[in-house]
Amino acid sequence: MPYFDDVVLTLTPEAPGTPGDFSCDALGALLEPDVTEETRKYLCGPKSLVSTPEWKLTLDYDQNWDASTGLSAWLQAHHGELATALIESSTLAQSATVTVRVKPGPFGGTAGEIAEGTVELSVDGQPTFAPYTPVAARETEDETEVEDEAVA
Repeated sequence: MPYFDDVVLTLTPEAPGTPGDFSCDALGALLEPDVTEETRKYLCGPKSLVSTPEWKLTLDYDQNWDASTGLSAWLQAHHGELATALIESSTLAQSATVTVRVKPGPFGGTAGEIAEGTVELSVDGQPTFAPYTPVAARETEDETEVEDEAVA
């Protein structure tokens, strides 16, 4: 089984938005579904029904309040906004994209320890899962698209 390593966490606020890479603040990023299941007893026999998943994105991180690069500061600055979260794992060869509602995380902690935080962000809709594409391959694809547009 592969480890959840070599992960890139990018958050982009709604347009106009500049993507921020918070991989070096984050200790963990967990995209988790909440699904309810109910067994109905019909006259013809029991049937199990499941709901559409409601997702949340839980971020565990070291607090970083640097206004230009810190995840803590970014969450505070974009409170209440919608943002796109992209989680890419080269070791899992997979990526997940979700739209989240941003809310701030905690401030402070225990004396003498690293100030950590956890925030649960509600997901609007369903995630999109796709194979992981290395950055170099994406740049090549982008250049090809630009060349194709120039020819057209």
